[in-house]
Amino acid sequence: MEQRLAIKNWMTKEVMTVSKDENVASVTKRMASRNIGSVIIVDEDNKPIGIFTERDVAEKVVLAEKDYETTKLEEVMTKDIIVVNQDEQSSTACDLIRNNIFMHIPVVDDEGRLCGILSIKDLVGYLKKK
Repeated sequence: MEQRLAIKNWMTKEVMTVSKDENVASVTKRMASRNIGSVIIVDEDNKPIGIFTERDVAEKVVLAEKDYETTKLEEVMTKDIIVVNQDEQSSTACDLIRNNIFMHIPVVDDEGRLCGILSIKDLVGYLKKK
């Protein structure tokens, strides 16, 4: 595989991670202050167990009329997430995003630990340089 096309060369390495036990209010305030659209929920081994996005706020909190101060992320996060290995080719991530309509994909190392996130913005940069 050509190394420059590996996802690790295009992903965002700084990822906001949170615990499943945090409340929606606290997390969404931090998301807003950092101007980010998603956070990755990780376990104690830094392995992704969920993702929480702006869309989750709208659909699972606001429309469901949940109290965002008391609702824990575990109740509203997306649990069935697809991750991609950092050594996969960027074209693999493009296919995943196109076929599943994802905006963000957690990137993991060979042990399954979170090491980055790949967003639509990252992939646009990849495609522009391709």
